[in-house]
Amino acid sequence: MYLVQKAQSYKKELESILNSSKHTVAPGREYCEKCDPRFKVLSSPEKTRNNLLLQKQIRYKEGHVVFTRTFQQCFKYLNSLQYDSKHQTLRIAKKLEQFPNILAEYNFKLEKDVNNKKLVFLDQYVKENQISVNEYKVGYLPLLMAFNQHSKSTPARLVQAPNRPGPCVGLTSINDPKSTKPCVNISAEEITADISIDDSESSRPPKCLSYNDCIKSYDQSLLTPNKITVNHLLSISPIFGDISDAFGHILLDPKTALTCQIFLFKDKDDLYPTLDIKRAKLDKNNEPILFPLVYSCSTYGSKDMPMIFSYTLTQCVKFFKENSLEPLNTKDFKTENLAVQANQVRLYL
Repeated sequence: MYLVQKAQSYKKELESILNSSKHTVAPGREYCEKCDPRFKVLSSPEKTRNNLLLQKQIRYKEGHVVFTRTFQQCFKYLNSLQYDSKHQTLRIAKKLEQFPNILAEYNFKLEKDVNNKKLVFLDQYVKENQISVNEYKVGYLPLLMAFNQHSKSTPARLVQAPNRPGPCVGLTSINDPKSTKPCVNISAEEITADISIDDSESSRPPKCLSYNDCIKSYDQSLLTPNKITVNHLLSISPIFGDISDAFGHILLDPKTALTCQIFLFKDKDDLYPTLDIKRAKLDKNNEPILFPLVYSCSTYGSKDMPMIFSYTLTQCVKFFKENSLEPLNTKDFKTENLAVQANQVRLYL
C-alpha cells in the first residue's frame, strides 16, 4: 500500500512538471519563482512552517552554529532515564570483556572525542560554561552498540539511543489530583511505550515517552526523484558535496546538551572515559564508578538532526555575510595574491 501511494505521488508530480514546461511560460519569465509554475513542485506550506521553527533554534556564535532544541510540551513528563543509562553502560562493558579489539576501538573513539572537545565530563562542562546544573532539566540517553560488517570505515559504532522509552514522571494520580508519582528507578523495559503523542496541553499525557517523542516533528522525507530533477534543472550551478562529521560541527546549547548525557567509566591512569571495567576508577567498595558526560555537539540518533543540518547549510551564506565584515587576514595565506582573491570572493558573497 505504501509503495502504491508513493508511486501515485511520483506520477502526480511528474504530470505537474510535464504540464508546466518552461515553453509555456512567457519569454523572459523562465526561472522566475512566481511566474514559472515548476517552482510550485518545490514549495509547500510544511517547508515554510519548518523554516520558521528552525530559525528560532539556530544561532551563530563565535564561529560556530549553536543549536537550542525546542521540545514538545510533553517534554516535562520525560523520564531522565538515569537508571536505564547506567544499567545499559554496565551491560555493554561486561559484554565487551569478551571482545578486546572492539573495546579498544571504542576507547580510541572516546579518547578522540575528548581531545576534539566534543565529549566532556559533566563537572568540567559545567565549569567551562559557567553554569549550574540545578538551573536546567537533566536527562540521559542509553548507549547502544551498532555493527555493520559491510562498512570499511566504521564497522563498529557506539551511539546514543534517543528512541528508548521510559515511564513518565510528574503525572497526576487519578484518585488524588494534587499528588505526583515519579518513576525514576523503574526500568523502561518493563513498561510498554505509548506511541500516540499529542502536542497539546489539554491532551491526556502518555504513560511512556522517549527522547525522540518529545522532539518537534518536521517534514524530513527525502526529496523524490522528480523534485531532484527539477532542482537540478532550475539551478544555475549545481554543487554536490559530502561533509565529514556533519552533525559534529553543530554545537549544542547547554540547555539542550544537558538533556542527553551519557554514562561511562573513567580510566584510573589517564582519566579518559572508557568502557573497560578493569581500568575503571573504583569506589570505597571496589565497585567501578560511572561518570556522567556531555556531548557539546550534536550526534546521530535524534530524529530532528537531518533537518537541522540541512537547514543550517542553507544559512551558511547568511551567517558569513553577517559575521565577516572585516577583510581576511593576509598572514593566513601563503601569498598576497591568494589573500586578494579570497577577499574578492568574500565581498562577492
